[in-house]
Amino acid sequence: MKTRALIIAIENYPTSTETSQSLPGTTDNARRFVEWLQQNLNIPATDIIFCTAEVAVGSAYGTSRKQIRKALQQLMQNGIDDTERLFVFLTGHGVMRPSQNGEPHEDFLLCSDFESSAISGDECIRISELTTLLSRNLGAGSHFYFIDCCRTVSAVLNPGGLGIAGVPANSGVANIYLLHSAASGAAAANDSLFTDLVLSCLSGQGEMDRDANNPGDYHITFRNVARTVEQGFNRAQRSVEIRTIAQKSDVRIRTVQKAGPTATIQDSSGRKIPPVELLTFYDEAIFLGETNSQLYPMIETAFAARDQRRWKRLDVLSIEDLTQAARPGFTLPQLELERATAEDILGKNAARFAEEFALYRYSYVGTYGSLWKASDGRRRVHASPRLPGIDIRISPASDIVDFPANRHGQVDMYFSIAEGAMRNGETRCIFRYPSDPDAAAGRV
Repeated sequence: MKTRALIIAIENYPTSTETSQSLPGTTDNARRFVEWLQQNLNIPATDIIFCTAEVAVGSAYGTSRKQIRKALQQLMQNGIDDTERLFVFLTGHGVMRPSQNGEPHEDFLLCSDFESSAISGDECIRISELTTLLSRNLGAGSHFYFIDCCRTVSAVLNPGGLGIAGVPANSGVANIYLLHSAASGAAAANDSLFTDLVLSCLSGQGEMDRDANNPGDYHITFRNVARTVEQGFNRAQRSVEIRTIAQKSDVRIRTVQKAGPTATIQDSSGRKIPPVELLTFYDEAIFLGETNSQLYPMIETAFAARDQRRWKRLDVLSIEDLTQAARPGFTLPQLELERATAEDILGKNAARFAEEFALYRYSYVGTYGSLWKASDGRRRVHASPRLPGIDIRISPASDIVDFPANRHGQVDMYFSIAEGAMRNGETRCIFRYPSDPDAAAGRV
């Protein structure tokens, strides 16, 4: 199902006698929201309904009540049972009608043909009616409302309904999440603070939830956006209102991938452990090790976790001169036996484990570690320098992640070091699968 958007930006009220006739910057704020939707969520223009008095991206309508009704009818016709997420941005003059007979206060967006409460009190949109109409007629999904309107009380306003019945969706009703730029009964400032804060958080600059299973992935939820805006408004001594009409109190809006340091995988005591999780997830790996004696058991465990799905490529580098190994208490013959045993069993199982597999002997390049590539292009580096007197298996380590659209200079550097070590004329390739050198032509 699709992600869609409804944008209503009413900047001019040419005949109004009760409000200012212009709200400068209103259309610009809405355009910024549309640009964010297109650039970050890749919503095509055909799935954006934009009500504005100016030329707009998407299916454009005017800002009178009649034109907005037409826009809603098109949205419901296009989106019934095919709208996973709906982003709604409403900005313009707004009022609140006091509660009647114990019912909640009601919020209204004034349309551009509004003159006065007495003459044209029905030239407005009841926001609760709008949310209910779209929820029922688009069907199951999540609807996010960002409402930048005043909510000052008008006891005179007595509007009618939209007069749109619509066709109820078969999939059920949508969950509704609303964020108002003004508290109940308060005016909204005519500035860009609300839009600035919403877009900042949606872009990954505000509160986010870290994904424990995917390093570098952060989830932005409706609650994250609401809290970020609320905190920004508190600093400006202003208030927002957050409402939810949904089965779930919160929902993810998008995932942001941030390149940079991430936590090293550790056991419960805080010591780093063999990276079986990384072997299970990633499809290519380079191991810059000493003897690599721990590698075979890890690969077997991860191979089972991958349902015996082969890796695309594995390169294993063991140091040539083991007299320089960071393994206090181990003799040279012990280390050489470890290395020979590891190389033997890895070579014998190469064809079972990977489409391409190679074993190398190299000279220490300033760090040990592992370098990872996933099928979706994300990368990870785990690096441990050689420290005097400390076993490399427990020495401090650092991890960094990056992504195709968000590369990190240190990840580039480590991959350059590792790939350079394999190309180095002094490095010996002692085993390769497939054995034909042409089979891996053009690869390092």
